[in-house]
Amino acid sequence: AGGSTTDDVALGAESAELRALHDAERELLEFASAVLRIRRDHPVFRRRTYFRGERHGAASLKDISWVQEDGTEMTAAAWSDSDRRTVGLLLGGDGVGERDTTGAWTVDDTFLLVLHSDDAPISFKLPKGSNDSPWEVLVDTRTAKVPADGQHAPQSIITVEPRTMLVLKQPRS
Repeated sequence: AGGSTTDDVALGAESAELRALHDAERELLEFASAVLRIRRDHPVFRRRTYFRGERHGAASLKDISWVQEDGTEMTAAAWSDSDRRTVGLLLGGDGVGERDTTGAWTVDDTFLLVLHSDDAPISFKLPKGSNDSPWEVLVDTRTAKVPADGQHAPQSIITVEPRTMLVLKQPRS
């Protein structure tokens, strides 16, 4: 009963390895862990069915929509613009369109992923989203750190830095 198991020894060795990580490696590990927690904690990222680009039930947003820099849904002309370097992906949390294990409809926060590939910063107008709650920046890939700041009102304009992906969350009201 007092002896250590193989698992205890492995965990101890793993902990020693983690302590030995350099600061940059530790920051990257923390960043990756934070991104994985987002996926774990939010069913909108763990769908069992394909997106349909439709509203489900009383949802205020489509399950998925593509957004351009002015905060509006992408048009056919925008999709055909070969100079486009920025696109937003809006995932409606109230429009997941799946039931959980109890049979209740799955609801989540609403998320916006902004992908910007240009080498110059760009202004991006946040969409209204599903309610009047502020958008919170959860991920900013220009650094390997979880952003400490980052609440923005719906329809406000933010600056997206060069070659960056942002993940923003709008909590359910």
